[in-house]
Amino acid sequence: MAALLLLLEGCGGKKISKAPPSDPLELYRKGLVLFNEGHYKKATEAFSRFVSYFPEERDLAAKAELKLADCAFMSKDYPEAITRYTEFKKRHPFHPDVPYADFQIAMAHYRKIRSKDKDQETTRKALAAFENVLRKYPGTIFAQKASEKIAFCKRRLAEHEIYVGKFYLKKKKLKAAQGRFRAALAYRGSGLEDRALYLLALALHKEGRDDEAASYLALLERSYPQSKESRKAKALLARLKVKEIAEVKWPTPVPPSPPAPAERAEGLKIEARSQERLPGLVLYSGDVKLRLGDLSIRADELRVREEGGKPVEVVAKGDVKVTKGPREILCGKASLDLTEDLLTMEDNPRFSEAGQLIRGKRMTLDLSTDRLHIEGKKVEEEVTSPAISPPQ
Repeated sequence: MAALLLLLEGCGGKKISKAPPSDPLELYRKGLVLFNEGHYKKATEAFSRFVSYFPEERDLAAKAELKLADCAFMSKDYPEAITRYTEFKKRHPFHPDVPYADFQIAMAHYRKIRSKDKDQETTRKALAAFENVLRKYPGTIFAQKASEKIAFCKRRLAEHEIYVGKFYLKKKKLKAAQGRFRAALAYRGSGLEDRALYLLALALHKEGRDDEAASYLALLERSYPQSKESRKAKALLARLKVKEIAEVKWPTPVPPSPPAPAERAEGLKIEARSQERLPGLVLYSGDVKLRLGDLSIRADELRVREEGGKPVEVVAKGDVKVTKGPREILCGKASLDLTEDLLTMEDNPRFSEAGQLIRGKRMTLDLSTDRLHIEGKKVEEEVTSPAISPPQ
């Protein structure tokens, strides 16, 4: 019988499924070897099998989950990497590798930074993420590396503001130009402060506001006496007929940029039959309906956690229905992380697609990309009940 089965398989018969691996350590090591050799797709398969077959091996399973994120990062699939690093942090909040995961999230944003003439939303996200690492893990190697990246992010953001400001200056839109140069000045440590000071003074001069222009030129001379821009400032200041120069202060430094989801959270709308407010928490119950852009969630109960008076996390429980675009997902629990822009669905998540029922152990939806990651995916043919004819 064994020989017959092998013969049938070799002749194109039905393929026999592989038996589950018996040694968890061997499978994990196989994944590491593949990863170190740069075979990230095969390494992903190995680590995914490990997580599926050996969830009871908690220490190695956690490391395998982190390696899955590393595989996505090394494959330059940065949105997937951010999703996996974030999931790792949620499942293992006290794991010693959480600082590494935080740093890698920042690096994933950093790798997507665009040139100075393009939109800088990704740069702002990277800056906020690196500043978060610096604040949470001072004195670590991650904080040291984050400091270096922060300097680059600030320079790129200042470059962008100056680039746009010069465009407005050329078009003689002086108010808009001044706003951009002031924004560039607020990124202290960018290395472009002297350039921004001179251009701001120039824009003020062109508008006839020589008193203010002189103040910024004087600040430039005091702060950067050896700068090339300082020599230009001295020449311009000599041409201005200003009797007394008022001292001006530096603009307030730019605070860490909040992630885009925090801005969208302002559009969060919730309806329910009853509501209870506790310190840092709001509880909703009875036919709860949530809307956030094109995302809607219906549930029996809803919990909203707040920080500084703003919602940062929403947890829906009971008979939960999630609708995003054409897709509807049913589950028993859905967690919306507004700081990471992720929606995680658990407790038998499922949805219908092309006549099939798709289930998973956990489904994670990246709201910024509409990318759905399904853990433990199972596909079943939908069974439809035959139509029942009404009684004659």
